[in-house]
Amino acid sequence: MESKKCSVFYIRRILYFLKSHVLYVLLTALLFSWILLFNIYLASSNPSSETKGAFPVLDVKEENKGDEIWFKIYMDDKKIGYKREQIIGFESGFLVKEQVFLRLKALNSEQDVVIKSRYVTDKDFIIKAFRVNIISGVVQVVATGTVEGNELIFTLGEGSGKKTKRIALTSPLHSEATGFSHLLGIGAGKNAETELRFFNLLGLTADVIKVRYEGKEHLKINEKSYDSLKFTLEYGNLRSQVWVDQAGRVIKEESMMGLRMERSDMEHAIKDLTVSEDLVFKNAIVPKGKRISQPERITFMKIRGEVKGLPLDNRQKKFGRDILITQETLPVYFRPEDIILSDLKDYLTPGTGIESDHPKIIELAQKIKGKEENLVNVVRRAVNYVHSKLEKRPVLSIASAIETLNLMAGDCKGHAVLLTAILRACGIPSKVVVGITLQDGMFYYHAWTEAYLGGWVSMDATLNQFPCDATHIKLLELSSLLGQEARQLSRIVGDYLGNLSLEILDFTYD
Repeated sequence: MESKKCSVFYIRRILYFLKSHVLYVLLTALLFSWILLFNIYLASSNPSSETKGAFPVLDVKEENKGDEIWFKIYMDDKKIGYKREQIIGFESGFLVKEQVFLRLKALNSEQDVVIKSRYVTDKDFIIKAFRVNIISGVVQVVATGTVEGNELIFTLGEGSGKKTKRIALTSPLHSEATGFSHLLGIGAGKNAETELRFFNLLGLTADVIKVRYEGKEHLKINEKSYDSLKFTLEYGNLRSQVWVDQAGRVIKEESMMGLRMERSDMEHAIKDLTVSEDLVFKNAIVPKGKRISQPERITFMKIRGEVKGLPLDNRQKKFGRDILITQETLPVYFRPEDIILSDLKDYLTPGTGIESDHPKIIELAQKIKGKEENLVNVVRRAVNYVHSKLEKRPVLSIASAIETLNLMAGDCKGHAVLLTAILRACGIPSKVVVGITLQDGMFYYHAWTEAYLGGWVSMDATLNQFPCDATHIKLLELSSLLGQEARQLSRIVGDYLGNLSLEILDFTYD
């Protein structure tokens, strides 16, 4: 009986750490999605790489008890960071602590990124409370949650920018999945498959991970041998492979963008780190076909390529494998009373990262709008303000309009969310757009804004374009940066990175 109870406990640990691992992958995917969204405009200012001091050890002496495990983190065989996991038992459950350090490079600028997570669970590893903190330079994103009955009290941010949401739970966070024997491949044979339910902190919904048991595998890492169980995990278009030991702890992980994590000790995990390859240039797309020398003057472009889920509208159309982008013609005049609120309310309300109800953003919006009745002119003023006032600087973090305004600096995602928040505060429906744009002969991942002026019109505060040139190809539309929108954002990693092949067939200058 004791042996059976012990086995169930280990299975629960495996379930917990698989789910926890997927959350780490999703957080990293979202972070990398935003990191990719820089514009080559920033490269023209050539921000210099800062010389960093010694790599920090994250709270190494904070706890001297509990089960602690360290990992090395690699990207394309470069050791760019480390991760620390620790489980501390107490009378009614566990405190699970995870800390990740990454040294990343974007547009020749190096930044340290830290992801700290704390989970309080019961004895079955069902989460009762959590705190996730992403720190990058002076930017910090904090998410917390507490389970009360059948509800999760979820809070994003701190201080005046804090947003709280109550979310109904249909099942416990990290509830036990059924079919333990299938998950472990016991009695089901090789390639047994099952589904694992977990709560997606980014999507704010209950989600399903597809899990396939690949079999047992003997690993040798850092001169140590491990008998492991290998799993393939699939969440949407994100895939990773995980090797766990018999106690349910991760030994090794391989996932998107060449990321790899391996079990280590503290000494070897934190030493000899290096910076990642430049994420922006690494993931740029070199198109085939005709060459465009002045993309800012392009009013029409025809390209060929397989692009999944491409949004289609009056600006962007698709015929077979050919995509046609036509720059919009701006209306001369558009009045507030012409907006149909019932159809556009999602694009007027505050959203995560688009804090249009923040007093500082409302005050700025009123200053920009003044007594102007023509919303076309209001948009033009807002684009000019964001473009001229913000310092062009990479910020390796999740975007926030109020954080960008407080810093008065940002990359394209910061420009996009701040402009969107200002326009909403002015009563103009608007949304963030994620896609690619052409600069110096290559397509780079980028973010800009669209506003409703009788029809959706594009604008790029980073490049000071209204409307955007026709080399801007829209891949995603976001009304908010959390919830279902965050799930879409992971498509940047899952669908597009390394998979887009484009050929420029034709174009027209102004």
